[in-house]
Amino acid sequence: MKHDLTLMYHFPLSSCTLYDVPFFTTFDSMDTSNIIEIGRIKKSHGKDGKLIIPLDTDIEIEQLDLKFIIVEIHKKHIPYFIEEYSFKNEYLEVKFEDIDSPESARHLVGNYAFIESNDILKDSDKAFSFRELIGYSVSTTDHNEIGTIEDILERSDQPLLKIMCKDEEILIPAVEDFIEHFDRDKKSILLNIPPGLIELNK
Repeated sequence: MKHDLTLMYHFPLSSCTLYDVPFFTTFDSMDTSNIIEIGRIKKSHGKDGKLIIPLDTDIEIEQLDLKFIIVEIHKKHIPYFIEEYSFKNEYLEVKFEDIDSPESARHLVGNYAFIESNDILKDSDKAFSFRELIGYSVSTTDHNEIGTIEDILERSDQPLLKIMCKDEEILIPAVEDFIEHFDRDKKSILLNIPPGLIELNK
């Protein structure tokens, strides 16, 4: 099947594999500002290499007509074209073209998945994933400048925002209700958090 993507080349499958997994390759300098993370590939499912992606975003991707999903592999962003997909509860089950077995799907497990943003997503004030906020400056509604989000710590009970304030580390629960506003252009986020939470988590 032939696919057309701007700045993306489709190499022959026989000559372009990674850990025996066929893929589409991109320019090294892919513009990652045009993609939005939707979650991390959790596991393969079934004999035909389907993958399960728990959705870590409030973007209503159920309303989108997905043609491909971009997977981050060794800091490269690689588009995998979709054969079929469905939404079940809060996760996406997807079957990629040329991924036909648990063995070929295995090396995609654990990698982050992205979709290409469009004007609807960019104009939405509420569409984001927490990992997108890495590098954002953080302030609170009571006019305190906290620092910069350095990482999102994955915890089974509750992901945490790792915020660096000078040489001090502050951990804040990654809770959507705490986010009053965020600005993609200024890469800033405004938090409305309970009094004393920062001091408690230093």
